[in-house]
Amino acid sequence: MKTKTHLPFIVLFTLLVTSAFSLYLPATAAETGDYEVTPCDVGACIVLDNPAGVSVRSGPGEEYSVITTLPYDPGGAVDLVIRGSVGEWMRVSSFSYDGNQTEEFRKTVGWIYAPPSLVVSAWPHGTPFASLYEEPNAASPVLTNLPEHAVAAVIGCRGEWVKVNYKGVKGWLAPGTHCGACITNCI
Repeated sequence: MKTKTHLPFIVLFTLLVTSAFSLYLPATAAETGDYEVTPCDVGACIVLDNPAGVSVRSGPGEEYSVITTLPYDPGGAVDLVIRGSVGEWMRVSSFSYDGNQTEEFRKTVGWIYAPPSLVVSAWPHGTPFASLYEEPNAASPVLTNLPEHAVAAVIGCRGEWVKVNYKGVKGWLAPGTHCGACITNCI
């Protein structure tokens, strides 16, 4: 006498029930990419002073997978371009490590948590300081002035404006008043 197995039916039933049930569960942001990116185009530099390296992730948060890790290198730095931001997470690309842009770095697009390693320097072009504005608008109040070559931690961006934390003061540097190159000089 042959025994009839119900395994195919059980597997099919399980898949149907699981699929139907998942329709009622909210998806996480990591699953849907459900986040609003503020677009920008700002050069910046990441200092490689973290012994664990700097994780480049597939999305803006710890829950996203690590694409690559920029290695620990005391005194080393990577120039990059910030393409967008979600809070203090920056979407970055165009990595140049110690002046060399390897194929892997050139093609990498990912997300890094900005503070405290992602920096820009004040580059006021002929004036002794760069103004730090309350909002990304030159008509907004000036919070403080950064002397030429002062380094500030990046915490956001919008267009060509970069939001920084300079000695505890958070504000915006206007386009043309900041430099993101650690490896070469801005001109």
